[in-house]
Amino acid sequence: MFPSRLLTICLATLALLGPAPLHAGGLVKGDCASPKPMSDLRHCDFQGRTMNGIDLHGADLSGVNLSTAKMLDCDFTGTLLSGANFKWSNLSGCRMRRSDLRGADLFHTRLDGADLTGSDMREAFLFGTDLNEVRADNVDLRGANMKDVIMEDARFRRANLSGVYMLRGVILGSDFRWTNLSGADM
Repeated sequence: MFPSRLLTICLATLALLGPAPLHAGGLVKGDCASPKPMSDLRHCDFQGRTMNGIDLHGADLSGVNLSTAKMLDCDFTGTLLSGANFKWSNLSGCRMRRSDLRGADLFHTRLDGADLTGSDMREAFLFGTDLNEVRADNVDLRGANMKDVIMEDARFRRANLSGVYMLRGVILGSDFRWTNLSGADM
C-alpha cells in the first residue's frame, strides 16, 4: 500500500472515531472499574479496593479517595496524587518515583519498601505512617506532618525535610545523609 493511501485511510478512520475526550493535562477520562495508566481518574472512588500490582503511572488521581485500599507493589510513577486520601491504605512495595503527593493524607498508611525517590510530598499528612525500608532520595517533605512515623532502614538521602513535624517518630538505622533538616521538630 502506498504511504499516501495509508495516511488517507488513517485520517479517515480518526475522523470517523472523533477525538478522545481529554481531561486534566490532556489525559483521557479513565474507567473507574478498570483503571489504566496515563488517564484522568479524579472522578473515581477506590475506597477499600484491592488492586495489588496495578499500574497507574502518569495518571491523575488528585483528590481521589483511596482510603483503606490495598495496592501492594503498585506503580504510581509520575502520578498526580495531590490531596488524595490514603488513610489506612497499604501501598507496600509501590513505585511512586517523581509523584506529586502534595497535601496527600497518608494517615497510618503502610509504605514499607516503597520507592518515593524524587516525589513532591510538601505539606503531606503522614501521621503514624509506616516507612520501613522506604527509598526516598531527593524527596521534598517540606512542612509535612510526620508525627509517630515508624521508619527502620529507610533512605532519605538529599531529601528536604525542612519544617517537618516528626515528634515521637521511631527512626532506626535510617540514612539521612545530605538531607536538609533545618527547622524540623523531631
